[in-house]
Amino acid sequence: MLELILPREEFIETYYQGCVESWGHLHENYIMHNPAEYDKWKYPIIKDYENHAQGIDLPEGCVPNLTYWFMEDNVFIGVVNIRLELNDKLIEYGGSCGAALIPRKRGMGYGTKLTNMAFHKMQELKISPILLCCEESNIASWHTMEHFKFTRMEKYKTMIHGKMTPVRRYWYYDEDTKAQS
Repeated sequence: MLELILPREEFIETYYQGCVESWGHLHENYIMHNPAEYDKWKYPIIKDYENHAQGIDLPEGCVPNLTYWFMEDNVFIGVVNIRLELNDKLIEYGGSCGAALIPRKRGMGYGTKLTNMAFHKMQELKISPILLCCEESNIASWHTMEHFKFTRMEKYKTMIHGKMTPVRRYWYYDEDTKAQS
């Protein structure tokens, strides 16, 4: 069974295995932890996630956020970080959520399932508008995003990792937000 769960201590070991499998296959500043630093993050990780949801002890430039682990039959296969608000940096690139799958689950439809579950979670949280972003070169991500009904799409370039990078931005406005516009 696929589910999004708030991180729990009972699943730290499977999360760690996902970090081991994924490290080196993610953006250098992505939302999973460095497995080589497991002893540093193993114990405070749950409290850190709880604090970040409340806006406490956020890294510089970050906004309050909720992290969910994407599980299949109690095994970690991905992660999504839902931002509870947007700042200028996230509007330019990053958006309302960031997600990652472990490499062996990519190209099998899990990205679409994860995005769908995250999208519904953001709607439950009354996040609107919803902004999803990806690099132009990440074809799997933008195909997944185009699967959903967004009201506007933008393509432009922004500075990522020190170089100008083509980016796609996808917006979704719920009916209440549309009515206020």
